[in-house]
Amino acid sequence: MSEITYFSNSVAAVGGMATMPSRAHTLPRALGSVLPQLDRLYLYLDHYDEVPKFIINHPKIVPILPSLYGSLGSNGKFLGACLYPEPCRYFCFDDDILYPDRHVEVLSRALARHKGRALVGFHGALFKAPHTSYLRDRTIFHFAEGLDCEQEVDVIGTGTAAFHTGTLDVDSRCWQERNMDDLILAIEAARRGLPRILVPRPPGFLVALEESQGDSLWRGLNMDDSRQTRVMQQALESLAGSWQRSVAGQPDGPKSGCWKKIVTRCLPLNGRWFKGN
Repeated sequence: MSEITYFSNSVAAVGGMATMPSRAHTLPRALGSVLPQLDRLYLYLDHYDEVPKFIINHPKIVPILPSLYGSLGSNGKFLGACLYPEPCRYFCFDDDILYPDRHVEVLSRALARHKGRALVGFHGALFKAPHTSYLRDRTIFHFAEGLDCEQEVDVIGTGTAAFHTGTLDVDSRCWQERNMDDLILAIEAARRGLPRILVPRPPGFLVALEESQGDSLWRGLNMDDSRQTRVMQQALESLAGSWQRSVAGQPDGPKSGCWKKIVTRCLPLNGRWFKGN
């Protein structure tokens, strides 16, 4: 497909989000920031017994209760990738982030630059030696921070991720792990030879509505990262060559030569946000 095809409105912009009752106060704002940019949004209602009234009959929202596909946790945000009937541009969202009105456009252009063969986003991480802890042995690029140039990373945070389902076809109902979607999606991309690429943006392009809630995956990871560490280590071994990892005994960071920065688009030095391809 051409860049025009990947960015064209003829290829549907489909979103996926998972939420739960404790996020009812941030969900409306998160939804309101993304719905005008999408053709359809699949909303997985974790721990809900019925669909909230303000969502019922919304023309763009497809609500999904756990009673339909089981308890998927955060993996439910990917259901639309396999349920939507045609290949599409798929955008993943969190229920506690306020997204800019150009979010889908900017990520669509990034997909177009890579001809759809990439997993792109605004939040990510690089693994670093000694790879004994998924939580500690990585460098994080937070979505609220600015980034001047495209950066290839190991993991894209799925609250800001986008991909084309024609090249990254996933069915999260088949995943063996729950609530580990950043890492599992990165492994799915690595298996298909797809790079994970952070997209340039000015500081504050995305805004957190809340962070580190008591029931957040981040809080759980800080308490115990043993599952994630095991899966990361297995992936580093089984998919060797698919990661931007540092090498034991060498200094960590871009200056070590272990990590690769790809510069296909940078922000102008005056800080103005780029326009166009």
